[in-house]
Amino acid sequence: MSTPPYFGPDSGAVGTRRLNRQRILDVVRRLGPLSRADLSKRTQLSPPTISALVEELMHGPGLLREIGVGASSGGRPPIMLEFNADYGTIVGIDIAPREIRVALADLQGQIVGRHQEPHAPPDSANIDSEINQVTAAIETTIAQAGRDPKRVLGMAVGAPGLADVSGRVHAAFVPGWSDVPLGDLLTAHFAVPVLVDSHANLAAIGERWQGAAQGIADFVFITLGERVGAGIVIAGRLHRGHQWQAGDISGLMLDVPAQPAAHDVPSTLHRVVASVITLVDPALVICGGSLIAGHPEFVDRLRTAVAAIVRRVPAIERSALGEDATLIGAIHAAKELADAQVFAVAGGARSTLRAESA
Repeated sequence: MSTPPYFGPDSGAVGTRRLNRQRILDVVRRLGPLSRADLSKRTQLSPPTISALVEELMHGPGLLREIGVGASSGGRPPIMLEFNADYGTIVGIDIAPREIRVALADLQGQIVGRHQEPHAPPDSANIDSEINQVTAAIETTIAQAGRDPKRVLGMAVGAPGLADVSGRVHAAFVPGWSDVPLGDLLTAHFAVPVLVDSHANLAAIGERWQGAAQGIADFVFITLGERVGAGIVIAGRLHRGHQWQAGDISGLMLDVPAQPAAHDVPSTLHRVVASVITLVDPALVICGGSLIAGHPEFVDRLRTAVAAIVRRVPAIERSALGEDATLIGAIHAAKELADAQVFAVAGGARSTLRAESA
């Protein structure tokens, strides 16, 4: 099978046709299935224009597809259109302390395959082996789901410690994970765009997309377990800071035991949470990680301890996504990488899918 064809140069109003194709794709993706008549009403484009551009999107890159007939309003039943979410695939990866977890999704973010496997805590001598295990786990997930690796359009990885804008990982507390160019390594191996971010940042993205923070513009996700960190969302946007260090609170919570007693709330912990609340003034604090999973009542005790310090305590809740928070956030981040390519192709750019052998 060859790479899907791309739109050739437009004659006449190139920019208008490009924008209208992207507009049609956006409407169908958000509101579909829709008929051509529905599209004409929602976009204010003429029926002939809709028909021509829909044909281009269907038979050019294959971003739209027909899925049968809809209900008749008195005349011939309309043929319904939907976004072809199988045009490409996205991958989310969570490099957790004791396992590697991978999820595969279509371009709407629906999970179509999962895989997880244990791994020993790395050390400085075997970081290459760990990277190899990550790439092998991704390849295994793609193969098990029966997906074409050449149709992967984006990946996002939750990595230990901090990751900078270039995808380099800095985790001084994890042996071997110091200045590791994880983004470049995965991009070179799979030939796709890769975003690398901290577990807490991606968990915050996941909670806003599908979890406890849906519709909330200002909140903080705090992960508590073998690794500690915070993902800060302000005005609906993840706040990474000037050097992508925002939320690096691990050094402030050195006395948090890996497995505290159920009644314990370590004294740096509630003071640090109180400090974050005071500085950010969020509407919501979400707590996740292995400590919370193992001690669900811990959040109630944390809320009481913070209330002794903070005058107006925001809602403090457990993660709605549990151990999947980082993975779900990674899928959403990978979806955004893929979206940029999909809409570029809809506008007339050459497909970025790698060529396949016949």
